[in-house]
Amino acid sequence: MLLTNKPILYVCNVDEASVVTGNKYVDAVREAVKDEGAEVLVIGAAIEADIAELDTYEEKQLFLQDLGLEEAGVNKLIRTAYKLLNLRTYFTAGPKEVRAWTFKNGMKARRRLGLF
Repeated sequence: MLLTNKPILYVCNVDEASVVTGNKYVDAVREAVKDEGAEVLVIGAAIEADIAELDTYEEKQLFLQDLGLEEAGVNKLIRTAYKLLNLRTYFTAGPKEVRAWTFKNGMKARRRLGLF
């Protein structure tokens, strides 16, 4: 596959005030890449650092709600990358380990068994 056929993701790091709606720089990126079919993701790295310092899931959710965000930027980044790369996750759980396995969407079950 040629490099030009690869999915492209642009990640814009913005300040707290721009994380929900973007800003003129995000708009410029979107305008510049609109014909590429690329994804543009807006993330506030400072906000992500603040979220990482919180102890509980509840604290993180409350913090996100206060900012008007539905999910953390790192979660959006992972979800978007998986979508662009056409990947899925399969979870296994046992007495000693819980694990996530990544595979290509559409991969046959028999072939996926070789991953586990």
